[in-house]
Amino acid sequence: MEGIFNRKSGHSETKTPSGYRHSIAQNAFLLSESGDPSQDALEKYWERITKVKVSNSKFTIIVPVHNEEKSLASSAESLFQSLIPKKVEMSINFILNSCVDRSEAVIADFLSTMGEVTIQNVPKEELVYYQDAGLHSTYLEVKRGNNFWRVYKTETIGKANAIKLGSSIALFRDHQILISVDANNYVEPDTLTLMFRSAYSHFITQKDGVVILSATHRKEYREKHGIIERILREHGVFDDANYTPVYGWCMALDAMWVHENIQLVANEDYAMGVEARSQKRGEVHVDDARNWGYKTNLKDSFSQFRRYIRGILQLLSLRPELITIIMSDHYIMRPLPKRIEAIVKEIKLNPRKIFRCLWKFVYGEVGLMLGKCDYKREPNNQSWAGLSSTK
Repeated sequence: MEGIFNRKSGHSETKTPSGYRHSIAQNAFLLSESGDPSQDALEKYWERITKVKVSNSKFTIIVPVHNEEKSLASSAESLFQSLIPKKVEMSINFILNSCVDRSEAVIADFLSTMGEVTIQNVPKEELVYYQDAGLHSTYLEVKRGNNFWRVYKTETIGKANAIKLGSSIALFRDHQILISVDANNYVEPDTLTLMFRSAYSHFITQKDGVVILSATHRKEYREKHGIIERILREHGVFDDANYTPVYGWCMALDAMWVHENIQLVANEDYAMGVEARSQKRGEVHVDDARNWGYKTNLKDSFSQFRRYIRGILQLLSLRPELITIIMSDHYIMRPLPKRIEAIVKEIKLNPRKIFRCLWKFVYGEVGLMLGKCDYKREPNNQSWAGLSSTK
């Protein structure tokens, strides 16, 4: 987030949230005499944690970016501080998704602090393979050993499209593991190592049917909220969830599976989870891999809820047979009599929470109505707006 990381001063600033695990590279066993992480020590650390030889380690990271100028530099800095040896074959791809702010300048400036930035042409065969009509034919690149940092631009709107493009980039380079990190979040130094370890185990070693992994998401407030807003923010619409949710902040995905199954909708993380469950595929949370972001205020929370409804309606227009799973996930997508029945049942179980239950009903009904209006107005819109609670 803005102001949290400052590589030029050589340390994390005091705005780092309580509970954030500072770089393991600060420990003596990973430092060389220059004060930088020793590559030999990093390689030993990588192989000890992942149980995979550096020479056999390869994966792709994507950072979908849509007007994230406030948080992008700190998000990129957290990736830079990750404990990944330079000999690991890794590609970090910032996918600028129809940006109209300074995101491009911010990430270009960040790359310039890492080394020589070059402009590369996307080979014709890659452009054909990627199947993104809005993709620009050039990209920025900085190379650090076998780590490649790249910036692609596309005029095709939507995070789902960015993930689809990322899966194509991964598969073209024969990478089975794709990790997606949101541009307004930041990872801890060992998060990507732990996500790779779990993905390699499930996707490559065990081949156990798991196709989606989620990092553990940590939240904090950066602004003070009044008691009324805090109460209203805890609306409880999703309290009846009876499934393992996919946390879109930081995910590891089976690149081939997501390439073949992702639907271009507004709530791509939930849609992937529904698709996986419909195929009896697995979703897993990686408890020790932590990813940080800001807890939304009421305005942002409601905006995200409307987007969630819009995305579900888009998904059902593409895959109407998923309606049974979707209705079993949450009461909000059931017919009105069933929604009323769910609220009445909740009140009977706990009469003392009647006002919270009534607020849950009002919040859900208004959000459902507005989400349906959003869908009717723009049925194919999968874009997302910036969050005012991101600093």
